[in-house]
Amino acid sequence: MTVLTTVSGTVLRAKGEHNLGRSCPYSGTRGQSVNVDPTVGQHARESTWDRLVGTDTLWYCPGAGCPVVYFDDTHEQLWGVADLRTTVGVKTRLDPVPVCYCRRVTRGQIAFELFEQGCCTSVRDIKEFTLANTGELCHVTNPSGRCCGAHLKHVVEDLVSSRDSAALQDSLAEEALACAACVRGADEDAVPGQS
Repeated sequence: MTVLTTVSGTVLRAKGEHNLGRSCPYSGTRGQSVNVDPTVGQHARESTWDRLVGTDTLWYCPGAGCPVVYFDDTHEQLWGVADLRTTVGVKTRLDPVPVCYCRRVTRGQIAFELFEQGCCTSVRDIKEFTLANTGELCHVTNPSGRCCGAHLKHVVEDLVSSRDSAALQDSLAEEALACAACVRGADEDAVPGQS
């Protein structure tokens, strides 16, 4: 068992040892690079900001339920869920669970539209009624620094499977998800005059 300590002094006990670098030192989940400015600085508690000085990039752990959110290559600096001002949606099941940070859409709102209102039968409908996955500041508002599209689809699929609705599951299988900024960014990567 490995003992880890977060930047605020919280002690975590990992089940095994993980290689330095991209793998989360707690869960072993492959990390995703995230910029300290603006993403991590936006979500880290002010009391931990001094630990960000001189750091450009950290790793984000997308592991569901893992208490580690950000870590460095050496695993000496870890930000756990308690070290952030923001609730990380993939790390909790307690309401309200954020799904779309730009539009402040929660898992509960999505469930309400699907099951109480009955107006939504697809991710596309959820996007229309809640405005989830339509923001353009994912790199700042989302602790992962990424678009919420894949997470939104996962949440809707999870909710639908919990209600065992085959019709809704089928309609979800074909939908592509990307926020407006991600789509525009993909278009901007194209070389002008070439297709």
